Amino acid sequence: MPWLFRLLLPVLALLVGCPPVAEHAMRMFAPPPPTHGLAPEAMAGVIARAEGLPRLYSLVVARDGEILVAHRFHGPPLSEPVNIKSASK
Repeated sequence: MPWLFRLLLPVLALLVGCPPVAEHAMRMFAPPPPTHGLAPEAMAGVIARAEGLPRLYSLVVARDGEILVAHRFHGPPLSEPVNIKSASK
């Protein structure tokens, strides 16, 4: 039985000494804090520049599933489904 104690003692020492490491790992992999809204003046500038792009039909900005900005420049209304060839994040 002493051999079992000698075998498990280093493992026990590691487990007892790990909580600070575990806390650091939890903070490292925690999701970033949520943000709210967009700067209105910055978004107005983005919309103004986007209006000058003839092939851009609409602009939708969403964060965490919440639509923050939805603007249509050309084409059908935003409520009507359309066929798109590609989409980017």
